[in-house]
Amino acid sequence: MDMTVGPVKFSSSSVSIHVAKLAKGTTEASPIPESPLANGTLPAAAMPKMTDGKFDIRATLWNKEADDAETFFNTIAPDAQRVAISYGVRPSVLMAQAALESDFGRSSLASVYHNYFGIKAVDGQDSVDLPTNEEVDGKTVRVTAAFARYDSAVDSMIANASLLRNHDMYSGTWLENTSSYYDETKALTGTYATSSSYARSLNAVITTYRLAALDIK
Repeated sequence: MDMTVGPVKFSSSSVSIHVAKLAKGTTEASPIPESPLANGTLPAAAMPKMTDGKFDIRATLWNKEADDAETFFNTIAPDAQRVAISYGVRPSVLMAQAALESDFGRSSLASVYHNYFGIKAVDGQDSVDLPTNEEVDGKTVRVTAAFARYDSAVDSMIANASLLRNHDMYSGTWLENTSSYYDETKALTGTYATSSSYARSLNAVITTYRLAALDIK
């Protein structure tokens, strides 16, 4: 689908991964099992602050009169920060991806099937066939693809973050390999998304909605 963020127009794209789910019993204060945070592989500088045994999550970024996009970000911020930090990527980028790929949660893929990242299904995975835009040889083409279905927005976030952390082609998105979200969005362009303007679109969302406030300082 085509969407517009300020002056930046983009076409969403997606990739294929296996289903990833939040382990039963995982709490707000617990890193996801087998994540970089859980197994101690995140560098000390990337460890989040804790308050009363919980991540120092800044859930309310805007006032109560926020527009629909800001309401979307406020809603997903706590889970997005926890999931991103657990997998060693930036919350700002994860949230920007969710916004761009789902049209701020309004797409049917997100609102009905809980897939906020345009993640395509693999063989045997629960899926739904939907039209999407892809950039091929500099041209936007309309295709139909099988997209993964999830039980919740959190499951979708975990699937996205797990994909980035567990494939070397996305090593340019890892906290320990980046100095800012600009590095991470650049690493997603041409790998995660076919759109040549993907980084510019993500950066515009992060800047407009001050999403970097959720990143580890």
